[in-house]
Amino acid sequence: WSAPARDRQQMEEANTWLAWKAIDFIASKGIRARCFNEYGSGGYFTYRLWPHNKAFIDGRADLYPDEFAQRYVEAAGGEESWRTTFTSKGFDCVVLPRRVPLRQVLLAGRDFVEIYADKECSVLLPASRPFVLNRRTAGDPAR
Repeated sequence: WSAPARDRQQMEEANTWLAWKAIDFIASKGIRARCFNEYGSGGYFTYRLWPHNKAFIDGRADLYPDEFAQRYVEAAGGEESWRTTFTSKGFDCVVLPRRVPLRQVLLAGRDFVEIYADKECSVLLPASRPFVLNRRTAGDPAR
């Protein structure tokens, strides 16, 4: 193995749990949103995109009350309660692995559209929200 090939392989493997490609997409397009994200990628999401984008949850389980964590688990699992969670939090972006049931529920309901997908992860926006690029890229604090 050469070092660059090993590095590329490690980056691809990291995308399965960090969603860094989807997060790079959000940063590169200047998307500003309140996002529903997977638990495991929340820390990296916040590191890369805060303060312009807010993650719903991150890997600091000890900071979240049990009820909050349960709401996350139910929503990510595609249970009907996802609607209440989304309405109360005002999510206008979803960053989830393709395998998470909520992703399929959102796409099947046609309330959300997929604007980015790689082998592991998707970025969804509400169908009612036009996808408009933020032209400001240089010096973007979200980068």
